[in-house]
Amino acid sequence: MGNPFDAMRKQLEKMYFGKCDVYEYVKTKNEQTKITSHKEELVYSNIPCRLSYGKSPANIINDGAELAQTIKLFMTPDIVINAGSKIVVTQNNRTEAYSNSGKSKAYNSHQEIELEIFKEWS
Repeated sequence: MGNPFDAMRKQLEKMYFGKCDVYEYVKTKNEQTKITSHKEELVYSNIPCRLSYGKSPANIINDGAELAQTIKLFMTPDIVINAGSKIVVTQNNRTEAYSNSGKSKAYNSHQEIELEIFKEWS
């Protein structure tokens, strides 16, 4: 008898209609000038995934504060996404860049990553 999570994982993966690329901001050192800089580096490409949205934000509520939208990315648990990575997702003919807001929640069948709209590398 196989792992009971295998069947669940296969069913979840049938709902992965999107694809994503994952980038990290890495230090690089120029050996000639000895200057250290940072660059965006692709670490995973074309990974099947699915975006899920929580409550949509209302424009602005009376006191001027905006409501936040909850965005989650679902994907295979086999891939390690480091906190602070940039994740570019294409789903439903739309492409958007996100950053993960923290450590992913990994389960036997999938992982969930809470996302924010990507603004810039910090």
